[in-house]
Amino acid sequence: MIRRIGLLLPTGAAGLTRVLQLVLLVVLTRLSEGSAQSALVTGFALLSSFAIITDSGAANFLLSLPRTRLTRSVHARAVAFHAGLGSLGAAVAVLITVAAASSMPGEAVLLLVALGVSQVLDSLTRTIRAPLLVGRRDASYAFPDLALVVLKAVPLVIASVVPEILVLLAFPVVSLIVTAGTWIAVRRGLATTGDEPVRVFPQILEFGLSGSLSALYSQAPLVLGTAILGADAVVPLALAYRIVQPLEVLPATLSQQLIPRIRAAGRPARAYWWRFALGGLVLAGILALIREPVERVLGGDAFDQAIFLVILLSVAPKFVNYALMAYAMGSGLVRVRLTATIVTGVVAVVLTLAAALTGGPALLAGVTLVAELVLSAAIAALLIRHRHRSVRKEDA
Repeated sequence: MIRRIGLLLPTGAAGLTRVLQLVLLVVLTRLSEGSAQSALVTGFALLSSFAIITDSGAANFLLSLPRTRLTRSVHARAVAFHAGLGSLGAAVAVLITVAAASSMPGEAVLLLVALGVSQVLDSLTRTIRAPLLVGRRDASYAFPDLALVVLKAVPLVIASVVPEILVLLAFPVVSLIVTAGTWIAVRRGLATTGDEPVRVFPQILEFGLSGSLSALYSQAPLVLGTAILGADAVVPLALAYRIVQPLEVLPATLSQQLIPRIRAAGRPARAYWWRFALGGLVLAGILALIREPVERVLGGDAFDQAIFLVILLSVAPKFVNYALMAYAMGSGLVRVRLTATIVTGVVAVVLTLAAALTGGPALLAGVTLVAELVLSAAIAALLIRHRHRSVRKEDA
């Protein structure tokens, strides 16, 4: 029983961080107005989009290494690479928001920068802690997320009570404390030398490129839509993204826990994907049932139920894709993932450009759903093809 609780802690803690993100979204919408509100909501969504797009793949790379090769040097280089790429993504998100906004007060820009710095540090923490999963220390892996939830709740409560939105400028300080503590704790358990050299950057790029392309297909509607239509026009889509996409932390965390275990288990992909699909359907159904209270609390006039429901339809295939991706990486088939995401990325970008130039946020929401279905079909086809090839080789 205790072991099962330990295994579920990372998912539960990650879920709490997404609840915190939703509370932050509520605070941003309640304590801002006009053009500043539109810019902050869209900028907040773009920060999350670019965090996904510029995810270096360092965490998955570290998870794929056996413990004998996961040294302090390898860990430090992977973390440094992730920090650089994440910082670049946050900077681009802020610049796009400022350029696309009709007007944006200096205080709003400062707050958006602070949220970006905090997000980069939080993402860095999740990469730093990856060796804990390799060592099957699932409960310890969850602790940084729990610390972030508790510590960030303080400025959120103060900002709501005062009320003063600039209290949220404390977020980067909280994130830095957790990042530094995680770094010190994890480094103590790593070996100083390994049994063989590791080509860090080429291998990270292989993981990261497929991850970035995977993110590009899912974030293209919001990123390109903002650049083409402007921040004010895509607020309904940005709201839907920020309400629905935090659900992804559940399959993302579970799939990361699965990667080191898949090869040892030797089970087929169907042992995993249907469970993820069921979870996605249940969560999407719950959100659909409570969409009216969600609209009152989070959206107001900017909330569009049609866009929200279309984005909800993409949840189940998104969950399936996390399971299939984890299976591919855990089976050593990183290039299968890369090929599938390249195909999907091209389709998503073309459809996004067409939707943004001819329609609006509703069509962009439709692209999100279509892209998830295309990826599901592509990676499933490639996995089946690989299995058939393996069977032929064994028969020969």
